[in-house]
Amino acid sequence: MTPLSFSPFTLPGRSGAVLLVHGLGGGPYELQRLGEHLHTKTGRTVRALRLPGHEHPATFMPHSTAAQWVAGLEQQLATFEQDTGEPNVDVVAFSMGTLPTLRLAVNGRIRGRIALLAPFLNVYRPAGINIEWSMGLLPHVPRRLPPLRDRAVRNEVLACVPFKWFSVRSAQSALQLASEVLDEAHRVSQPTLILQGDGDTVVDPAGAERLAARLGGHRTFHVIRDSDHLLALDAQHPEVFDHVTRFLNG
Repeated sequence: MTPLSFSPFTLPGRSGAVLLVHGLGGGPYELQRLGEHLHTKTGRTVRALRLPGHEHPATFMPHSTAAQWVAGLEQQLATFEQDTGEPNVDVVAFSMGTLPTLRLAVNGRIRGRIALLAPFLNVYRPAGINIEWSMGLLPHVPRRLPPLRDRAVRNEVLACVPFKWFSVRSAQSALQLASEVLDEAHRVSQPTLILQGDGDTVVDPAGAERLAARLGGHRTFHVIRDSDHLLALDAQHPEVFDHVTRFLNG
């Protein structure tokens, strides 16, 4: 098993192509194990990118914006299409990465299947805490430990995490884009899979169900029981791998 890495990667396949889109403040490692599984089981070429604002590790996460993520994803999608000769690239996106993915799908730019893992539509709100007020206090907040029960996997993820302090401004930009794509979701016509952990402590699990109800095309929605936010790395990841593989294989 290849160690988790913050670096982008491409796994050449026989036919078909899958682009992996990471979350806010994360990187390719968040979907690496899933990408390796898809490469083995489907024979597709798999590429994991890094979104703008996530190119280089640093103490403080840069204040990248939704507009930058959308433009960056569109550019890297075009490059991947050219490199593989595949006009219908499938996209698997995680957390914040689901937002620029949905924007491109709304615009008709993504022509393949779309799998959305733990979509970042609303942040998790513990009882008694006003998230919007708290987020307005500082430009950065300390990063929490990865929400993983398995200590070995958590330590492996910690070695890949690129930023010690998380950008609040970027999170606010993501929430604005989330509001926009939720309103536009009825224009998404591609087959779409949505997976959401019912124990998510980063995003509000109810957001995934709302998104599924608003999508215009054929959609499949599954709740992953007892899983937290990092669906492709948590203990229930075999179930996640199975759902995504079967979905991409039609």
